[in-house]
Amino acid sequence: MSKTNDSIKAVLFDLDGTLLNTLNHIGGSVNKVLAKYGLKTHSMEEYKLKIGKGIESLLESSLPKGVGIDLPLNVMLKELKVNYENNINDNSNVYDGVNSLLDLLNVQSINIGIITNKLENLAKQNVDYFFPKWTLDIKGDGGKFPMKPNPEGLLASADEFKVEPNECIYVGDSGSDMVAAKNAGMRAVGVTWGFRTEEELIKNGAQVRVVMTPAAKDFVTPLTLSTLSKNPVLSSFSATDQDNPLWNDHVELGLWADLMLIAPATSNTLSAMAHGRCNNLLLAVHLSAKCPIFIAPAMDLDMFAH
Repeated sequence: MSKTNDSIKAVLFDLDGTLLNTLNHIGGSVNKVLAKYGLKTHSMEEYKLKIGKGIESLLESSLPKGVGIDLPLNVMLKELKVNYENNINDNSNVYDGVNSLLDLLNVQSINIGIITNKLENLAKQNVDYFFPKWTLDIKGDGGKFPMKPNPEGLLASADEFKVEPNECIYVGDSGSDMVAAKNAGMRAVGVTWGFRTEEELIKNGAQVRVVMTPAAKDFVTPLTLSTLSKNPVLSSFSATDQDNPLWNDHVELGLWADLMLIAPATSNTLSAMAHGRCNNLLLAVHLSAKCPIFIAPAMDLDMFAH
């Protein structure tokens, strides 16, 4: 279930590591070139930290230190591009849930775009193959715009959609994506299923703040969620310190969020939301939120049908 606020007019995505898992194809293409020249190859895990800055940077970062000047780099780069383009869609797959998300955005008439540091012609081949049913605006390396974190590609997409940057969300899996979104004045959403780490996303501005209902504490401790989110967990309107009572401002929290997930949402919480009740901090934040809201009901389908 979801509720998308009218203030969101476009959702823009990174490609590799966000919509598509292309790690084996990219890493395998580089390893083929390295092996030809008798150089050490790398594991797919190692390539996770090398991908994202364009194909030239990928090759350079994969070479052993100190040997680049002795190698025909221009020839190697051409060979890499050939390996990369051949069978461009092999050994790649769409991440779980992505197609359903694109369907949801399409149903709600939200513009969808892709801004990637991948060569634009190759990105278009990926999109034509994996996402043929959606109309997606694509901007990549070799096109008219500099690579991320430069925001020009993001801003150009917003301009083409005739929406303001603050009406856009940019979704990516790397620190470069988070910085690009901030540079463009867009809302940034980081995903942790891709190539980079949660730590990198947080270091570059991604944040998670947790609001719990009193009943939720019976299932998971605030300490656990505080450790995972790296922020204090809130569960009431006020947090009383003996000398310094603190007010947890539900309006500020609702306006701060770029995306809100309510999970698991019990029958009581769904009923309260439907009737506009506001008897705990979570419900107050929900009423104040201007961002897209996703809801994961905590019940089976028969219960939900009632």
